[in-house]
This record gives sequence, C-alpha cells and structure tokens, in this order.
Amino acid sequence: SESSRTIGLSKICHKRTLGNPFFLKSFVQMLQQENLLEFNLGLLEWKWDDKKIEEVTAVTANVVEMIQERVQKMPNKVRQLLDIAACLGNSFDEKIFPSSWNHFMTKIL
Repeated sequence: SESSRTIGLSKICHKRTLGNPFFLKSFVQMLQQENLLEFNLGLLEWKWDDKKIEEVTAVTANVVEMIQERVQKMPNKVRQLLDIAACLGNSFDEKIFPSSWNHFMTKIL
C-alpha cells in the first residue's frame, strides 16, 4: 500500500529532524537538491531509495548539523550577512536597514 511504502522515509525524516517542522522542510529540500527524492512526472509519484537516503544522511546526525554544513560551504560574505541577520531574529525586513542596504547586498552577493 501507499502508506506502507512511505514508512521507511518517514522514519528517516523523523530520526534526522526529531519531528521539528522547520527542520523537516529543510531536510526534504536537501533530499530533493541531492536528487535523493524526486517526483516522476511520467508516473505522477515520488521516487526515493530508503537505503541510499539512510547512507547519505547517516553522517549527519540531525538537520541542525546538516544546516551548519551547508552554511559552512557558503561564501564568507554570505555568512557575514547571515551573522548580521541572525542578530535581528528569525525574520526581518530589509526596510529596517539604512538606504545603503541595496549597495551592501550587491557587494556581498
């Protein structure tokens, strides 16, 4: 059945994210980016290999570590921007920055 087919994937997702919805979303996005989870348009269904996902993600105990690894791969200037943005909380509006924000962004990105 369809539900029994997803049990393995759901267990891996829960183990890596501890059920946190934000981490789950990031984890699933990473699976898609790494082509470990793909939507087959011809069959109109998702395709994945539980064993391969388990192997590839076993190095990362959880999504926090995975996100840290992704951030470490970003250019220094992007990480500097994230450091500044982190001081503002979990969301911010670029309008709170001075008018030099656009100039700052073009230099960083």
